[in-house]
Amino acid sequence: MASYQLLVAPPEALLKPLSVPNRLLLGPGPSNLTPRVLAASGLQIIGHMHKEMFQVMDEIKQGIQYVFQTKNPLTLAISGSGHCALEAALINLLEPGDSFLVGANGIWGQRAVDIGERIGAHVHPMIKDPGYHYTLQEVEEV
Repeated sequence: MASYQLLVAPPEALLKPLSVPNRLLLGPGPSNLTPRVLAASGLQIIGHMHKEMFQVMDEIKQGIQYVFQTKNPLTLAISGSGHCALEAALINLLEPGDSFLVGANGIWGQRAVDIGERIGAHVHPMIKDPGYHYTLQEVEEV
């Protein structure tokens, strides 16, 4: 509770429940969530180092093995940020000397360029302003 008098009253929207219409989303994203995911999103958050999270990660690993039809014990589920996922993906895809074409039109493209260069790939960045949409002709010219 504030130790001083608030000068601005809360807006009406904060005093009533959030109302979100039920829509069927059929585009490329965002998309509808399954009831299981919706239920999970209402659960208490746990930290990435809690023992329960390790159990969840083991279950995700089993799901990954099922999807890719492998029993490889080195299958990994990694708890990390979006940058962590980008780096893990690129490190597993690129090798030194590989050609790597990157549409760098924002921070994520620039991060991909940086990671590719650290790996030793031949990075070919297509640098444009954030939000730019590349044409097929531009990609084919590189």
